[in-house]
Amino acid sequence: MKKLYIFPLVGAILTLFGLCFPVAFLNDGVTIWLWGFHIVEYESLEDFRITYEKEFETFLRSILFLSFLFLGLILFSLISIIRTSIQMKKRQIFLIEAKTIWASKSISLITSLIFYMIGITMEAKDINYKSGALIQFLGGFLCLIPTFSRLKKRTFKINKYLTLKLKNDETIIYIAGESFELCKHLIISIPVGQIKNIDSIDEVVDGYGQNIEKKYYAHQVELTHKEIFRGHCSNLQVWAENGYDTRLLGSNLAFPLLKRLTEVGDLKASSVFKDEIRKRFKSLYAPVQKYLIFEGYLTFFSKSEKQELSEYVLNVDTWDLVGKNYFLQSQPEEAIKAYEHALKIDPINKTFLKRLCKLNVIVEDYQKAFKYYKILSEFYGLRNHDYLTLGDIYNDLCQSNNARRMYRRILQRKEFKCKRDALLKLGDLFFSELEIDRAKMRYWEAIESNPSDVRAWIRLSDIFQWEYKINAAVETLKEGLKYRSHNTILLSQLRLLYKTDRDFWEYLKISIIYLIFKNKKRIINVFKKEELISNLPRRPYTCGRKKKKHFNFVATKEKILNYCCES
Repeated sequence: MKKLYIFPLVGAILTLFGLCFPVAFLNDGVTIWLWGFHIVEYESLEDFRITYEKEFETFLRSILFLSFLFLGLILFSLISIIRTSIQMKKRQIFLIEAKTIWASKSISLITSLIFYMIGITMEAKDINYKSGALIQFLGGFLCLIPTFSRLKKRTFKINKYLTLKLKNDETIIYIAGESFELCKHLIISIPVGQIKNIDSIDEVVDGYGQNIEKKYYAHQVELTHKEIFRGHCSNLQVWAENGYDTRLLGSNLAFPLLKRLTEVGDLKASSVFKDEIRKRFKSLYAPVQKYLIFEGYLTFFSKSEKQELSEYVLNVDTWDLVGKNYFLQSQPEEAIKAYEHALKIDPINKTFLKRLCKLNVIVEDYQKAFKYYKILSEFYGLRNHDYLTLGDIYNDLCQSNNARRMYRRILQRKEFKCKRDALLKLGDLFFSELEIDRAKMRYWEAIESNPSDVRAWIRLSDIFQWEYKINAAVETLKEGLKYRSHNTILLSQLRLLYKTDRDFWEYLKISIIYLIFKNKKRIINVFKKEELISNLPRRPYTCGRKKKKHFNFVATKEKILNYCCES
């Protein structure tokens, strides 16, 4: 990097040196420095007094005020310039930041000198400027030298539509007069004789990123901003002269450039745009294929052309990433297409089959979902969650017999996962078909497998309500609260039952408990804010674990059935 800090430093020293010399001379004897004025000969003072008569004292005060005011401004600017130059030398600040400071302080320094000269000229007569003013102005302009490069706009025109400009030490691409993109890096130096051995810049850059071959890379070389600008101009000129061949630039720059040139009316770009996309697909280089699919460049092709191009994507990982990308963008239909392309390459891939099953269920294409579940079953077998999903599909299709068959298959398997869900769904099926006893049996089995399952207690309570056995429904919810104490869902259902039964006293008690535990967090926060939580009584510390209450399935069932008999 050029030592640009030398110019402001020398300029500041020269300006300080200029303060030792007079800046103006009046009436053959009065010499003015920046910090006041000096009478060289006593005799001259009389002529000076005669010239200004009664304004002598006023003039004296005006000159002193202007001198000290502008001396302070100049010294402040010089101190800032010197400090910035030292920081730049030590590389404590960036060049762009230093140039900004040098420019502002140098301009303020020169402006202060100009206003000082104007002020003296307005106050005095017959003024002659001396060497001090010239030296100080020269020092101020030296401080401005590093910033002159910021005022220049280096331009390189490639063709009617494409232009590059160097602004603020940065290379910017312009298309049809509008700023398009900022060029950031030059990392590759390729010998001329070895260009034929390279298929595309993307492959070389990927090799660089993976630290594979280092023979093309000259990242140790420190380039100036002008050299970087010339490098970018050279690259884009060669790219344009070779018919916008996208292999000569990185795909993340070449294709956006080509697309934008097509949009502004470049006929040459329009004629090669789709051909370049085809050519890069046929190169079978997976990263570029992924980029083109992700960025939506296939939308410029018809359906038949898309199918033709998809045959050249032979990398399964590419389709996997494409499918994930579409799924994250909430486009399940496009994700399905990507995974279907992947299955053409690897027809029995377990991961893709599972994803296609789930995605087709999401879009409610149940025929395709059955198709992929069948393939998955033939090669890998199905798990409980698969049977649960199939049962739900049959349930949505109103095929209750098939739904029961799927749920029962879960209960017959050794795998424990999803069994409770299957029991609940079977109970719901029996309840919807008014097979009440069988529904109750399934709900009791679900409770037996897990007494803290809120869903089972509530659904069993719903059956008793349907039978107009309110006492049994109430007792069911109470039993559920023993295993899920203060559960707001159970409390809410119990409130409704008491309200239906017009037991207002119990309704009031349960409502208070429900509201307390529903707003438990808010209440605790209020106590914390008021610092009252520390005053609450604490439970004495006890060693050992608290024993869980054993679930007596028979006693609980008999207790609820007694309520049924009474009602």
